[in-house]
Amino acid sequence: MTCSIKDVAKMAGVSVGTVSRVINGFENIAPERIDAVREAIRVLGYRKNSAAQLLAGQRGGSRLRTGNIGLWMAEMGNEWSSNSVYINYLSGIEEVCAQRGCHLLLEHTSAVDEIPRCVREGKVDGLIVKALNAIPPVLVELSRQLPVIGLSMLEREIPIAQVTTDNHQAGAEVCRFLWERGHRRIGFILMNHHRMFLARLQGYEEFLRSRDAFDADLIWSTRPGTDSSRPEKEFPDMSGAADHLMSLREPPTAVIAANDWMAAGLYMALEKRGVRIPEDLSVIGFDHLANLFLRPRLTSYETPMRGMGAAAAEWIIDLIEHGMTLEGPVFRMVRGEIAVHNSVADLSTQKENFK
Repeated sequence: MTCSIKDVAKMAGVSVGTVSRVINGFENIAPERIDAVREAIRVLGYRKNSAAQLLAGQRGGSRLRTGNIGLWMAEMGNEWSSNSVYINYLSGIEEVCAQRGCHLLLEHTSAVDEIPRCVREGKVDGLIVKALNAIPPVLVELSRQLPVIGLSMLEREIPIAQVTTDNHQAGAEVCRFLWERGHRRIGFILMNHHRMFLARLQGYEEFLRSRDAFDADLIWSTRPGTDSSRPEKEFPDMSGAADHLMSLREPPTAVIAANDWMAAGLYMALEKRGVRIPEDLSVIGFDHLANLFLRPRLTSYETPMRGMGAAAAEWIIDLIEHGMTLEGPVFRMVRGEIAVHNSVADLSTQKENFK
């Protein structure tokens, strides 16, 4: 009977990821775990498949190309496949792969601490990683074995290539957009404390402090907690945000939502209270993914997800084709832009045209 890597892990009392790291020659593994894995392999008669041997050959410098690159969606199960965020990243990657003659292998995992299967089995020449919440701890180890690029990451402590957009700058740009249109009381709302949302908040705060106009009462957020690994199916309830901001002695004239999803929830909460957009309150979001569902259409910072996906694919294919390795964190920034629609009033001219 043929045994699997799971059988080895069970007998050795370690995770499948640890077995894979031992098989593929990773460093920084406790000696007793290495011994346990090797003993389990001996007892069970486990044999590495040809794909695993291929990966070992790549470690040794004799790269045998598969023609594939992997996209690892860490903490993102298959339910993300119909999500607009996922689709935008994926479309950029797939377009470049088609142009460059590469095949894309998708890997969804609910965990972040296990080496993805496409790498364990040696099926890819390089790996693009999109992490939802936590940064996979195996990234540094993986980068020693094959080219790895973090997608939508800005982690200065992780020595890998990363493609991202500057969310801090985006927060400041959105705030400047409102400021130039005469808004001085500008609110900010966020539902969780994901690092991307916090970067946008920091850009907002920095801009307003530079104008001596920052007021902490204009920020509404939920308490920090564990971010969900599942895509939301309904717009969030932003009643608390609407109640807080509109009950202030001097309410804001404009509100920035940390993403379009939250902006949509705010739309519904404001409608229930009879607050008109943009006549009574201007609203702006991030990502430019929900404006078709909202009336008036939502002005939003268009996060370049497709562009980031394309840049990551171009970069990793170049690294593979030229046999290049990178030391230390290296970043490529892809700029977004504000898509202007109808949800922001221009107070600088006091025009009443809100069509």
